[in-house]
Amino acid sequence: MGSAQSVSLHNYGDLPLLISYAQVSGDFILGNTCPASLAAGTECALQIRFAPAVVGVRQGLLVVYDSAPKSTQTLNLSGLGVQNPEPAPAANLPDLTVTGSATPIPAAVGGLVSYQLTVSNVGNVTASNVQLNDSLPAGMSWVYSSPLCNGGGNQVTCNLGNLAPGANTSVKIKASPTSPGLASNTARVTSATDDENEPNNSAMQQMIVARYEKKDPRSADVSVKLKVNGQAKVNEKLKYQMLLSNKGPANVSNLLVTSVLPSGASFKGGNGCVLENTAIVCETGSLKKGRERSLFLYLSFAASGRHSVTSQVHSTLGDVVSRNTASTATVKVKSSKSKNR
Repeated sequence: MGSAQSVSLHNYGDLPLLISYAQVSGDFILGNTCPASLAAGTECALQIRFAPAVVGVRQGLLVVYDSAPKSTQTLNLSGLGVQNPEPAPAANLPDLTVTGSATPIPAAVGGLVSYQLTVSNVGNVTASNVQLNDSLPAGMSWVYSSPLCNGGGNQVTCNLGNLAPGANTSVKIKASPTSPGLASNTARVTSATDDENEPNNSAMQQMIVARYEKKDPRSADVSVKLKVNGQAKVNEKLKYQMLLSNKGPANVSNLLVTSVLPSGASFKGGNGCVLENTAIVCETGSLKKGRERSLFLYLSFAASGRHSVTSQVHSTLGDVVSRNTASTATVKVKSSKSKNR
């Protein structure tokens, strides 16, 4: 890996420059990013390192998205990768690495953020009892994650088992920002086996979180209304209707509805719905402004009594009217035994 090179971003305007995000592509690593707001007449420095994967000339691109008239600033990056003269002999140990990405950039308060994390063993020995620990940023709440993971608050733990040499496994974590600003997510992998190269056992994903106002053309007002028949019998399959609507002003993509599986309930399917741990996750794609769509969810209950289900809708744009993003439906379940008269 080469030494860090500094790239300066100047604000020559009369107003503060609002910076949404900065990222690099290719065999380059962004060591730090500028603040979310750069005062008029000032500058900030971006530190970039060159980490070639192969020998030869390598190209990359620095992209900065901000409030300047051109909106996007770019800089071509180039470096020459050379062969190490005497590669160090391989250690007889596993070498776990973790890499990740965060989308969308920028994110929105109340919206949905997706972290895709991949753990690999690039060593020559199997790593046993591999565990991935993810610390969500302050101001970010866990929504759901892959079946191998358990989450709550801002901590997610994924038990990945054993990982053979050359093998890898990926998990996804969905979270929702609760405050604007720079959000830094940190993932770290460990195992019960000594590791050849511990510095590559952690990775950070950064993004800017923005707060959209109600009249902002990038915002949306998405709602869900959950309906179910008023009563049913034990173990009888119930049909829940989730009515989704988007009042705009923006179209939304990657729309998602989550419901916590109640105690004593069994998931019986649904269109676009899967059970991940105790979360029922229904993905429904895009929804244009002014449109509605219904999803259907099927559950059964093993015990009699009153049972409530709450569903919540999420979109990458967040929601400017948060009070209508969740809905609860209650059903009365009766015993299936009939009384003899």
